[in-house]
Amino acid sequence: MIAVLEGFLTLSTIFSKSDTSCWVRIWCCPWSLALETKATGPGKYDEQAAGVLEEAILWLSRAVHAQADWPEALNDLGNALNDFGRVAEAAACYQQALQLKPDMQEALNNLGNALRTLGQPREAEQCFRRALKVNPDFAEAWLNLGIVVKNASRADEALFCFRQALNKKPDMVH
Repeated sequence: MIAVLEGFLTLSTIFSKSDTSCWVRIWCCPWSLALETKATGPGKYDEQAAGVLEEAILWLSRAVHAQADWPEALNDLGNALNDFGRVAEAAACYQQALQLKPDMQEALNNLGNALRTLGQPREAEQCFRRALKVNPDFAEAWLNLGIVVKNASRADEALFCFRQALNKKPDMVH
């Protein structure tokens, strides 16, 4: 796997930023496999999966260091950090991605989730609402907004958000 990931860094110097974002997703797919082998809940992995996730974080960090103006890689690094329980670091990655691409709906949604985890529900709500301004059909943002407003005891608004999420993506299961 090391050789493959080293090859990614070589390839990333050849392809444009838009092309290399797909290379990160391809070459770091072991990270996705690590996520599928979670042991006992969020942020808990068996030893092998944790090692793969740590390696993905290392390589995504290197990719971001090599090309700091790459919002997709920053978002992916944030996802890996978040999944490993390093939520504050993940939030910083999402914020950096949004400085580069303010209308990046995935980073807005991910930042909202990180902020919610960090105990900042108002800021999380703002992120979800911004994501929905970018894309009103973004079901995951509707779902996450619903969770935040439900936790704030705004049941009618939460119900509306959950219905929107299901209308946008009927097969959504959470």
